[in-house]
Amino acid sequence: MNSFHPKELVIFDVETTGLSPSYGDRVIELAALKVALPVNPVDETGRLAYDIRKIKRVATFATLIHVPREISYGAFAVNGITSEMLAQAPRPRDVYPDFMEFIQGCCLVGHNVRFDIKFLRSELDILNLPWIDGALTSIDTVKMARSLLPGLGRYSLWSVSRFLGIDDVQHHRALADVELTFKVFMNLLAIAERRDICEIDSLIELAGKKFMIET
Repeated sequence: MNSFHPKELVIFDVETTGLSPSYGDRVIELAALKVALPVNPVDETGRLAYDIRKIKRVATFATLIHVPREISYGAFAVNGITSEMLAQAPRPRDVYPDFMEFIQGCCLVGHNVRFDIKFLRSELDILNLPWIDGALTSIDTVKMARSLLPGLGRYSLWSVSRFLGIDDVQHHRALADVELTFKVFMNLLAIAERRDICEIDSLIELAGKKFMIET
């Protein structure tokens, strides 16, 4: 398989009406942080390694989303989002085309990122919108933490951030959790670098997924 070297990463998170799009749950908040991922040649073979000291913020994306779905009590208890807060929010069709353009060509990063990608795919299917063209690559910070911090026991975002000495409170709102995930990710990258895991392909092998999307 050919190497894939995205120039940018997108750390993203969703808040939802419930736990399963299969049962009709919808995304009610979406947030993302795009960061530049500079890479340097490792040697004359052309292998590339990322440089964590040069990772820089590029842009953010954050919005509430108005959907025709009641917010479950369990979801409200976690994120505190109410129907009243969504009343004037944009509709899905006004959000996802812009978001898909925002993430195009990037590597997606999230804590239990499969959950967020599953909801994103569901929303696109509902709107009959296309998925990402070509290769999709994702990195899961849960998998990173399990590989780099074995024996931790619990690998929730809060548990991992506390272990790493990050004092931010987890608010269970999309943009706040994106910021916390980014800090966790950067800390885990530093640990990976000390273990000579410095190439994006090695990082994907450690904690990610790479596959082709048929459009």
